[in-house]
Amino acid sequence: MTESLETKLARVETKLDAVLARLENGDANFKEFEKRIATLEKQVYAGALIITCVWAVFLIWIRQEIGA
Repeated sequence: MTESLETKLARVETKLDAVLARLENGDANFKEFEKRIATLEKQVYAGALIITCVWAVFLIWIRQEIGA
């Protein structure tokens, strides 16, 4: 027999409640995930800054080569 819709919804609700409880209690895995995301954001910003600086140097070099 297949489960009724009410049974399936009750099971999903129970699992959702468990996940929310873990998040509210400061689950270690979630905190580690937040740290990794923060590190990744810093790396992306640093990479964007480096690329911007290299692009600026390249444009200055091109300008000097053209003689403008």
